[in-house]
Amino acid sequence: MTTHQSIARLFLSAAFTVLTVAGLAQAQCDVYRDGIPDFDQQRFNVPNNGLNYCVPTSGCNLLAYIAAHGDYRVFSFFGPAGEFQLQSHVAEVTSEINTLAGRMNTDANDGTNRDDARDGLQSLLNSRAPDTYTVSVVFGHIRAIDLYDKMSDGRMVMICYGFYQPDGSGRYSRNGGHCMALTGIADACGGSLIAKLRFRDPDDDGNLATQSTFTSRVSNAIQEVLPTSSGTIQRLQLTSLGLGSTTLRCLDTVTSIRAAHMVWPWPTQGLWSRAFLNGILTQVQGGLQQTYPTGNGRPIVGSVFAADGDTMFYTTTQPNPNAATPLYRQSVTDGTATLLLNINAPTPLATDRFGDLYFHEIGQIKRYDTSGATLVQLGGVTPNDGQMPDVLRWDDVHDQLVAITQSTRNLLLYSRGLALLATHPIPAGIAPEGTLCGDVDPPHSAYIVGSNASGFFYDLRVNPLAAALSVAQSVSISGVTGIRSLQVGDGGRLYVMTNVGEREFVRNASSGLWEPTTTPQFGSVPITNTMMISHGRDNYDPALYSGPAWRNVYVAEPASTSIRECPADQDMNGVVNVSDIFLYLQRFFNGSRAADFNVSGSATIQDIFDFLSAWFAGC
Repeated sequence: MTTHQSIARLFLSAAFTVLTVAGLAQAQCDVYRDGIPDFDQQRFNVPNNGLNYCVPTSGCNLLAYIAAHGDYRVFSFFGPAGEFQLQSHVAEVTSEINTLAGRMNTDANDGTNRDDARDGLQSLLNSRAPDTYTVSVVFGHIRAIDLYDKMSDGRMVMICYGFYQPDGSGRYSRNGGHCMALTGIADACGGSLIAKLRFRDPDDDGNLATQSTFTSRVSNAIQEVLPTSSGTIQRLQLTSLGLGSTTLRCLDTVTSIRAAHMVWPWPTQGLWSRAFLNGILTQVQGGLQQTYPTGNGRPIVGSVFAADGDTMFYTTTQPNPNAATPLYRQSVTDGTATLLLNINAPTPLATDRFGDLYFHEIGQIKRYDTSGATLVQLGGVTPNDGQMPDVLRWDDVHDQLVAITQSTRNLLLYSRGLALLATHPIPAGIAPEGTLCGDVDPPHSAYIVGSNASGFFYDLRVNPLAAALSVAQSVSISGVTGIRSLQVGDGGRLYVMTNVGEREFVRNASSGLWEPTTTPQFGSVPITNTMMISHGRDNYDPALYSGPAWRNVYVAEPASTSIRECPADQDMNGVVNVSDIFLYLQRFFNGSRAADFNVSGSATIQDIFDFLSAWFAGC
């Protein structure tokens, strides 16, 4: 046994005794991701020397981490994360920043619009690693626990804060902002109201010729209520930034990258499972990730992801034919389930990108606010054909609810407020019997329809001249007699669950027609009644988040706390001492995700030895 191991065992014994006698404290919701680069945004060969390039630079920090951990496609060069520090890679990093900035429509003087940022990052990932990652953006009120949930579920996270300036009348207004790669969060759900964030600030060095030493910055964060000209808002204020300034630095935008994943219910049991396409972000090497029971132990009938992708809504089978149909919300990260409503019958479900839920009940299509613990109805409409739809889907690009009804052979389009926008009869020659399924392919303005009584699916599009639906393509799937669900992914791939297993299709780049792929992403998923593919989404509303105030531009910041990259510094105070050991061991015994020091996917005794090795090495 080495000296370090002997010391480690002594520390373990002492720490276990102390923690047992004192009683284990509640988990504080801590999570860290070490090894994310800290590229400088200010550099030569970038427009305006990169003064307003915080968004593409922070995005490159996230992409470089993914590349360094195995997916070499997403960044121009790869290797151990430490290599990104080398001066020999400055030109390559500059090229990548310019490439991503081009995708994001970053302006040298006006910075980056947050909606363009999501689109650009998703576009680059789709081009380099098709159908592998999804990018989501949340604007507005973001809590510390939201950041913890995203990081602990394996997402790469970019945070942006706005400069909230007082106007002299007690009200605040946003005037630009700044973005950084989040690398850790502590006390996200502890007894203290103050959380602590650790991040890579791309604007902490103004030397244009050299890459500065990678460092992290930290800030306390506390919920703040701010009066504005349009009403009172809540924000997470970064209190350690801008010390001495009357302008508040408040977190108001979060961009996250996650590995694409699929959720499928078990056909005859009250269980559902989730599989990831790859394990680079999740520390799970593909395949089965999680299996959870449904809220009442009964099989799922219909399901849909919530806008955040962290939860889903579903209905289950009824305990008897005369019973109500339960509607649940359940976390896909920890399995926590909540019964929301009992409705009169099973229904298709849809969610818009703002978080509202749509389903039909008692002769109406209804819209509900899902932001609280219970559902709040916002509106309802009786379809003009008098029939309840068999398919509901939301078109994120056009912000429309798509409703397809088999009995009347109609496709109806509704606004978010459920105003009828258009009615399109399903073309003659299509005879989908049985139970309909379908999805939307917004980039092609296409609607994909199939049924469980046929091995055909149909690509329907609106003819702009006739303002009517036409059949762009009909596809017969060999050996299939029934289609159970259709899902179009962010990269354009079509995932089809059939009676004999999952099938995947891609569009031919020249003809635009569907063709079966020879390289399925989720081909090993077992046969089930339905499935859900993750999507990148955003709640961008131009009425709220557009204009110069919401662009992220350079503002010289007063100096804030800066610490060296040091995983052993568990309390993030820039010093490694014995308190870090006890803090780490407390996290280990409490089962905190932050205890997985070597990022293997689970916390074991090896993590303790690895932590102590880092502690003895110092910073």
